[in-house]
Amino acid sequence: MSGAKSLERVTKLAEQLRAAKAEVKTIEENLTKAKAKVTRLEREDLPELMRELKMKNFELEDGSKIGVTDDLECSITEENKPAAYEWVKKRGDDGIIKTVLSIEFDRDEYQAAVALAEKIRKLTNKPVELKESIHHMTLKAYIKELLKKKVKVPIKLFGLHPFPKATLKSPKGE
Repeated sequence: MSGAKSLERVTKLAEQLRAAKAEVKTIEENLTKAKAKVTRLEREDLPELMRELKMKNFELEDGSKIGVTDDLECSITEENKPAAYEWVKKRGDDGIIKTVLSIEFDRDEYQAAVALAEKIRKLTNKPVELKESIHHMTLKAYIKELLKKKVKVPIKLFGLHPFPKATLKSPKGE
């Protein structure tokens, strides 16, 4: 292949790459807008209208069902983590707290890392970091269960934001 033809191919492929990246950007922007629309419909428009109509559930002509349930978002900030975990522990629910042990190694220390995985602290003087965490879905389920039991949960400590949420279920067979 001649030099001119090769350069022409490089140019065409570069143009295709540019066009593909632009397409991805457009799709991502459209996806972000579509997700925001879904959130607005689920959390605001449908729950508000159904509340006005004093409805919790409704069945459409095609057999689809729409319902409004209470949902919530929750998260624990780094600042609130010690107090929130202490609150959970005092309730005797510390089984939801996971402990993570991690150690950082340099690039050239792979073999030492493998050996250490077998004999945790015996082979190196590396500092070991212990972290506790609660998976976000575990936290959400835990908080929902406590609220269902009418337990007073500290709102700020767990970053609670309750909201109504509409759910749409397609007819059976779809």
